[in-house]
Amino acid sequence: MPGDSRLKPSTQRALEAVKNGLGTEGAGYKCTVGSGVGVAAGPFGPAGKLQLTTPWDQVRLAKHFGLMPRTTQTAEQAQRVERSAQTQTVLSGKSATPAQVRPSWSKRGVPDRCDFEKKQFSSPRVSGTATITPFEVNMRAMKGIQMIGKESLRQRQHDPAESVRYEVVMAIISAAKKDFGSVTEELLNFVKERTLDKKFKIRKEALMGLAHLYKQHMSSPDLPASTLECISWIKNKVLHVYYQTALEDRLLVERILHTCLVPYQLPVEERMHKLYQLFATVDDHAVKAFNELLKCQCAVRQQMRAVLEALHLPAGEERERQLLARVALLSRNLPDSVKAQEYLMKFCALLEGNQRLRIHMNNVLHGGASCVEAERSVKEVLKSLGYPVQTNSFYVIIKQLLERVAPVMVDSAGVKQILSYVRDSLLGQGDVDIQMGVTNSALRGLQLLHVLASAFPTAFIGEEVYSQLLSFLNSDDNAASEMTLQIFTFVGADIDQRFPNVAQRLLPVVQNFVENGTVKQAKYAVACLNVIVGNKERVFGQVIDHLKQHFTLESAYFRTALVSIGHIALLCPDMFGSQVKSIVSKVVVKDLLMADREEPRISETSWCEFDALPEETKVKVEGMKMMVRWLVGLRTASASASSTLRLLVTVISHGGDLMEKEHVSAMERSWLRYMAAACMLKICCCPPYADALSHEQFQKLALVLQDECPEVREQFGQKLHKHLLAMRLPLQFLAIFALGGVEKRRPLRNQLRQWLLSCINKRRDFLKQHTINSMKLITILPDYVIPYAIHLLAHDPCLPKYDDVPGLVQIKECLWFLMEPLITKNEGYSFSFFKRLIENIKQTRDNQCPNDKQAQLKLYAVCDLALGLVMTKTTSFVLKDFPQEPVLPSKWYTLPDKNTGVDLATFGRTRPRGALRKVSRRPRPVASGNVQLVQVAEVAQVEEEEVVDDVMAVEEEPSPGIEASSAEEGSNSPSSAQVINLRALRPTRRDRAALSEQQPSESNQSKRSRLEPGPEDEAENSSDQLRQRGVLVSSNEQLR
Repeated sequence: MPGDSRLKPSTQRALEAVKNGLGTEGAGYKCTVGSGVGVAAGPFGPAGKLQLTTPWDQVRLAKHFGLMPRTTQTAEQAQRVERSAQTQTVLSGKSATPAQVRPSWSKRGVPDRCDFEKKQFSSPRVSGTATITPFEVNMRAMKGIQMIGKESLRQRQHDPAESVRYEVVMAIISAAKKDFGSVTEELLNFVKERTLDKKFKIRKEALMGLAHLYKQHMSSPDLPASTLECISWIKNKVLHVYYQTALEDRLLVERILHTCLVPYQLPVEERMHKLYQLFATVDDHAVKAFNELLKCQCAVRQQMRAVLEALHLPAGEERERQLLARVALLSRNLPDSVKAQEYLMKFCALLEGNQRLRIHMNNVLHGGASCVEAERSVKEVLKSLGYPVQTNSFYVIIKQLLERVAPVMVDSAGVKQILSYVRDSLLGQGDVDIQMGVTNSALRGLQLLHVLASAFPTAFIGEEVYSQLLSFLNSDDNAASEMTLQIFTFVGADIDQRFPNVAQRLLPVVQNFVENGTVKQAKYAVACLNVIVGNKERVFGQVIDHLKQHFTLESAYFRTALVSIGHIALLCPDMFGSQVKSIVSKVVVKDLLMADREEPRISETSWCEFDALPEETKVKVEGMKMMVRWLVGLRTASASASSTLRLLVTVISHGGDLMEKEHVSAMERSWLRYMAAACMLKICCCPPYADALSHEQFQKLALVLQDECPEVREQFGQKLHKHLLAMRLPLQFLAIFALGGVEKRRPLRNQLRQWLLSCINKRRDFLKQHTINSMKLITILPDYVIPYAIHLLAHDPCLPKYDDVPGLVQIKECLWFLMEPLITKNEGYSFSFFKRLIENIKQTRDNQCPNDKQAQLKLYAVCDLALGLVMTKTTSFVLKDFPQEPVLPSKWYTLPDKNTGVDLATFGRTRPRGALRKVSRRPRPVASGNVQLVQVAEVAQVEEEEVVDDVMAVEEEPSPGIEASSAEEGSNSPSSAQVINLRALRPTRRDRAALSEQQPSESNQSKRSRLEPGPEDEAENSSDQLRQRGVLVSSNEQLR
């Protein structure tokens, strides 16, 4: 009580100040509420240690910080209030004043004695933490946040309550903005962790807070080294968030880039300085994120440009259809695509009726304008959208769109500024490197120019820019010249017509790189020539004639010649087809791949870096790549592709030593095996060539994932993942990952699992974003990989016989490795679909060897293992039909003999079946002649009993009677197939009822008389019935 001599003088003065109703300024105190607890301020020294013992003190303190609901009657609510109040008080260093307290709690139903009356502000969920009273909290906050127990704060930032985690982030950021020295690096790391919080609200505040700290201190000219070290990681962290899949996170990073990392309001010189410094100092992952950010913005800009072009089309149904399709595609780049599509259509209507707005949008989208002009145009567009408030959803969504498409960071003047930085670092004294505290920033600067050239090509058009880029080609740095050639590929279109003087100087330099440069220089130089040259046949013809003299191992430019001709064949396949074919057959195959030097080479290791390989092996690798580029350019040379695939499979089968002379070392053989497999994958990315791949070749290719060299397995898996993620390879190649189930190295096994999961998720996301008809679903839906995997594992060398137990154990591991993400991590998992799919396989035969009894038994054994996994691993399911009936690829499975049982046939015994008589029924849909994908009978046209249980895809060679239009329609498909059903083998209930109605007398016949009809009647009836039901009896029979 006031006047008590047992209290310290500072405490007595605080109590007296509260009694007299003084504020913080009048008494020199920071006063808390309630029982008169004061915190000494300024010169009054440390305060005594007191306690808040009444409920009013704690309730009012919580209410002061806005952390308490209207009533706090439960223990959970009380604990949450305590934690939030402690967090806010600890980190902000503030305390409530009497003026901020409203003494009206008794009217709001607050009990006289709360259940936390005697509790102190300590965490009830953290054991072993020290008890901290509010008095001590405020005192320690004034002395510095670093004095607070960090372990308690760490627990607070992981608190289950969203409000507590949010207050931790806000309080740390607020304290850092006021006094950065009071915040330690560990506290900033707490905020860094919250950038990955599950709630976007917290992620946003943490990321924005860090970005504002970076902007605040990086703008200071005299930045201390300690502060620079504490905030140096912020730019990397912000850009790393762009790897997140959530669209709202990506939009946040784009906004932070333009407002905090590289503020668009700055003058062009300062803005480009910050951009160059940012790109030169971030890590490689952040560089990839930055490149992806600009590519995404460029894609959105192109989509918006396509929408504006649709507005200029003649009015009609075609215009409306194209406009809706383009707007729907554009709306996927904005949050809440459904609402965004609605407002985009409204925005299109606004643009259609306002010519001034269309001019401003064209100024923003078509490039050529400066950043200031683009910003002005954006503001003019926003003025026409209504009031700039959050309740105006139309304004908010269109503003988000304009933020993504407006080029407010780089223009022509900015490109020239960056070029001057690069020139100083590459060819000058390096003053810019000293100024920014980096070393040799020229390569990063050229990388920045490369990504800017792909996103803003119009900003590079100009003789001054071209002249500076041309000077970089004369540099001794090979990497700099390679990057400059790529920049010219983006911005050099029509340079010979618009700037002939520059083209006259550029052409001989680029042509010299094609003939005498390094491998990478030759690759990029051919692409550059293809863009800047008008008369390609003349220029490339001269280049090929010059390169022919290097086709010998004695020449130092043999690899360069192969790379240049390969890329010329890829870009201009119709100009030099006969010459390239002759080079492939005579030089690459005969004189290079099938010839080994007489000196045998021995190595102690099975792998090395590519640069450590002998020159002969390097040339062989480039020869394989050259054949692949030639085939990919042609795209229709199926005969040449088949012979090339046979050659590459032979390289794999012989362990990398094609001629088996044992002149090749172990590490060379490993590289040749890997490159042969990688070339096969590249060839199969073309759908016509994928059809030419036989069963045996596919199985040999898949076994590379079980190669004896671990580096070969890893490199092959990475290449397989790359093509599958880009959806260039057919679905059957996804089954190769099943062989990773027996991988012994745990890191590689985990990596293979991640690659498999990413490929599956990619296809699922594609199906969510695109409307796919049933014909193409079998080529995209990842669940359809099961038939390919079962067939592949049935021919695995580890399973010599169907009853080999060790082999079956390995097969089971492989099956579950593939099926686990399909079953356990699949929201649309259908137990009935998987069960029926596997059961359908058991009713077919292996098309690779239909007469091999052991092959059939192994196939059925693998089916039993897969079915057992489906039955045992499925925890809960609903018996419902899948939207589409399961179908099987005819290239891998075939129907058994129509009068022979499947299982008994494997043992050489037959079981005759009675002919199914013709019944009058609804006609079934018939597959068209030369379809590329499986067609399934429309379920809506038949009743539930009539739905075919087993459908099979049977491939058919195109016949001359097929129309050309239908052939073109399916040319993009990875497999050519037609639909067949297995219904003839298993009549439905309606069939049996119809038979009994038409022939009542047959019900009294014996079972033997029904199963043994006459041979002629049986053949005739079966054939007629199969044709009537639309079943393909012969692969040579054309369907109507």
